[in-house]
This record gives sequence, structure tokens and C-alpha cells, in this order.
Amino acid sequence: IDASDIWRLRTRQPDTLFVNWNGDYWPENTLSVEGIELARSFHLQTTVNLDTVDKYREMSIQSAYWQIGWEPDGRGWPGSSEFRHDVVFLGNGYSPVRREFVRAIKDRFDLGLYGLGWPDGWASGQTLYNFREGCKIYQSCRISLGDSQWPDTGFVSNRIFQALAAGGAALAHQWFRGMEDMGLIDGQTCIVWRNLSELESKLNYYL
Repeated sequence: IDASDIWRLRTRQPDTLFVNWNGDYWPENTLSVEGIELARSFHLQTTVNLDTVDKYREMSIQSAYWQIGWEPDGRGWPGSSEFRHDVVFLGNGYSPVRREFVRAIKDRFDLGLYGLGWPDGWASGQTLYNFREGCKIYQSCRISLGDSQWPDTGFVSNRIFQALAAGGAALAHQWFRGMEDMGLIDGQTCIVWRNLSELESKLNYYL
């Protein structure tokens, strides 16, 4: 589906509002020539990337920040002793930044790591799209971790919302732009960290 399809639909249905949502970070898609034309074809283009929202608005494209949500199957499942850890991270090791993040804490804490792409021996399994098992892991642990590889853009994955929906563990998430507007307040509703040194210090404090 491209911009011409949306304009054709809008012509056929002039009383209908057309709203689109892009739930991923990648500006090379949203800000490509095709991505801009697609966004312009809608009455409102929403996205999880605040930088993209800013750039769309500079181009007079109606845009808004709309974060991702949680999957219903990822709540209501009890924890289990097989998943018990002080700290847990559910995520794939797809970048050097993320691997360094895990490397910095994996030998300093009782860390449960679940995901694909990690060096041999690091992960205890993977839970990609297995929201039921993810819930059981979060319910079994004390602190769940989340990172922000592009914090100034406001982008985060669904991990943060799965962890909050599952309950059990306290959330320790890296700062990202706009998190306070979502009710994520350091020391009140979650633990906020900005760098690896602060993360280690706060984990020691809260544990």
C-alpha cells in the first residue's frame, strides 16, 4: 500500500478520517521519499519516534506520538522458581551497544538473560513473541531491565509495556524522551538510569 492507494481511498470515502501508525524506530523508512509521501496521504500519521514527529510537523504533515502497547497474553501468569533471578532482561543481542549493556552487568548480578543473538553461554533461552513465558519470567524476578538505544527520539520497544503489564518485577529502564509524560517517574513508578555506572549503582541500592 502506498500513498496513491490512500489518496484513492480518501477520494472514495470523503467523510472518513484515515489514520496510520508506524510502531518502529527506523527513520530511513519513515523519512524516505516514499515514507514522507505515505505519511502526507493520511489525515494523521502517528509514530513511536518523536524525532520523526518533529520532522513531519516541519513539513506540515499532521503527526503525533503514539507509543506501542502490550499483548493481552502477557499478563496473569504466575511466576516459577525456574525463572527466579534478581535481575532479568528479555531482548535480542542485535547491536554492539546492547551487548555492552549486558556485558557490564551479567557478572555483577544474578541476571536472567533471554533472547537471540547473544554469545554462547550468556542466555538462558529466548522468549521472542512468547508473551506468556515472558510474563512468568517477569513475575519471578525482582527487577526487569529495559534499554533505550536512541533515547532522544522517545523510541522504546514493547518490552517496557510487557514488563509493566506482567507485574512482579520493578522496572529499571534507561531514560528516554517523553517517559515522564507516560507516568514513568524515577523512584516512584520505576527506576530510571542514564548510563551503565548509574544502572549498577541503582541496582545495588534497590536490591
